[in-house]
Amino acid sequence: MKFSSRSYMQPTPKNLRKFGDGLLAVSAVITSTAIA
Repeated sequence: MKFSSRSYMQPTPKNLRKFGDGLLAVSAVITSTAIA
């Protein structure tokens, strides 16, 4: 698998971005409840 800078600059796939947003939201909720 060739990893070029051009493919790296392409926008993230929608499902991958949605997964990252969900992961970020879950970790934010866990962190806030752990602190509170």
